[in-house]
Amino acid sequence: MNRMHNNPRRRFLRSLGLVVGTASLGACGGGAGAGGSVGVATATTSSSTRSPGGSKSRAPPPAPPPQQAITPAWLMNKPLNTWLPIAGTVYAGSPAAPTLDPTNEWTAANNRLAFSGMALRNAEIIIAASGGHSDYSGNEVTSIDIATDSPTWQLRKAASTVADRLLDSAYYADGTPTSRHTYWSSHWSTVRQRVMLFGTLYSYGNAVS
Repeated sequence: MNRMHNNPRRRFLRSLGLVVGTASLGACGGGAGAGGSVGVATATTSSSTRSPGGSKSRAPPPAPPPQQAITPAWLMNKPLNTWLPIAGTVYAGSPAAPTLDPTNEWTAANNRLAFSGMALRNAEIIIAASGGHSDYSGNEVTSIDIATDSPTWQLRKAASTVADRLLDSAYYADGTPTSRHTYWSSHWSTVRQRVMLFGTLYSYGNAVS
């Protein structure tokens, strides 16, 4: 027994925070030797290593896998550093384009991007609640993923009804964010898995912030 604990290899593995036992790890990718092999697995979150000074430190998390390069069909054989149109990406007339309400002049789609930016989810451009002030009152969420072979605009969330759109407010009557000049406030949160708008600048109406 003392010889097992004094084995230099075992002491080295334990110092790295590795779990050493006699059970086979065949189901986890390890192999079983004759008579029962030594199973080695990386430490779980409850394991820790001890530094020479005696304090405990956690093992670093594994590195994420490298991202694969994507070359969609529309980008094949195109020259570098050149502006070019992507076929089929015209916003007007697409499923994402809002419908003009003749009873509300602030529903005109040609002003919906006034002073507004976008959120990015990988190569997907997401526009949410843009417009604001006296430009546009719709707060729909639309997106286009330019990593696909044939990108098209998609309506991700419909706009509030005209009856629910309130002047000079952070939220409309249905509880959704009001249209505003989003500038750089739109972000895709990988933690929340949603678009988040930070702050309300120049909301629909009299540019209240």
